[in-house]
Amino acid sequence: MTIEFDCPNCGVAIRVDDSAAGKKGSCPKCRMKLRVPAIAPADEPPEPDPPTAPPAAVPDQPVAAAPEAPPEQIASPPVPPTETPAFNPAEFLTVEEESVTGRTTKHRRKRGRGRSSGLIFSTVVAVVCGLMIAVVVYRYAVDTGPRLTGEAVAAPSARAALPPKSIVPPAAGLPEESVALVMQALQPPGVPFKSRLMELRFVAAENAILVSVAESSATTLFAVPLGQESKVAAIVRLNRQQVAALKYKERRDEVLQFFRVFSNTLRNGEAIVPDDQGFRDTVGLNALTGVLGYSVEAVAEGRVYRCVYEDESGRIYFALPELTTEFQIRGRVLPDGSTPIPLDYQVTVAEQSLEPPRVPERSELIDSEAGDVSEAGSVFGEAEDAASPAMPQVID
Repeated sequence: MTIEFDCPNCGVAIRVDDSAAGKKGSCPKCRMKLRVPAIAPADEPPEPDPPTAPPAAVPDQPVAAAPEAPPEQIASPPVPPTETPAFNPAEFLTVEEESVTGRTTKHRRKRGRGRSSGLIFSTVVAVVCGLMIAVVVYRYAVDTGPRLTGEAVAAPSARAALPPKSIVPPAAGLPEESVALVMQALQPPGVPFKSRLMELRFVAAENAILVSVAESSATTLFAVPLGQESKVAAIVRLNRQQVAALKYKERRDEVLQFFRVFSNTLRNGEAIVPDDQGFRDTVGLNALTGVLGYSVEAVAEGRVYRCVYEDESGRIYFALPELTTEFQIRGRVLPDGSTPIPLDYQVTVAEQSLEPPRVPERSELIDSEAGDVSEAGSVFGEAEDAASPAMPQVID
């Protein structure tokens, strides 16, 4: 038994087997989605027609002559009836299944692209998180990792001038007249860089600048022979090249900037006004300290102090308040983020003063800059950590 119905879109007659009743499919002509109607209930048999009376007799009539036949007309060929397209239920259902499969494939393709984007995003997030974790672990290892601990004794330095150290003017990057202008302004007595802790003085001498340091009226220079300990000397030798290269690059760049800034100042008819901390630290203290002094800092009464000098015997100097009786020396974080000399020494101040180091000849001072590249000097890098409220305050 078959079910016949018309497509509501194109009007074509569709015939399917009754097994397809209620199923979805596509029109074989316009491919419109439609549903096969359900089988209608069988109709009741028609009622029999009532009996009819026999026809009445008709009287005989004369027969008239037959009219002439009209001329013959050529009959047109019969038009074949429009054939209703057959509709195979299997084909009908297969079309629907293919359509569903197509939608599923498109959905899977979109879902696949979504998964790829999600995978890339997840990978980037994982890499960034991994780097952040690595930085945190590194900083934690620096702050809490193994440290070279010990005790040391400091002594007030005799109130005598420490030997100055030299800086070579920049050989390139500035016109010669700019260099000559600054050197002329630094002729004796030079230019002082003062703070409440210390006084640095820059004085021109032949083809170099001599830098010296002295305590202020409120501080004392305390000397600690830390570089004379074998354990400390060993770790300094191990990291000498790294620290010296970092210190040399810093001083080279800052000396060039020093001459550029002050040559422009003098060209404008103004006098050199030393800043409180900038060039004093990056140029002056850099020249006055070596590898050990560059890599450590002192903590006294919750405040951090720069190392201001290092002599040839391995003693390092700090300008601390006069009444200081004890303090801590620890490794500091350098500008590249490393702590190459992780010390943690408790220092007690003795009452006896130390003799000042030997004052070298002027020729030795001027020639010392070339050899200082392998020694490394220091600029005190502030190690204050904003995330740690207990971190000591950095002062001048």
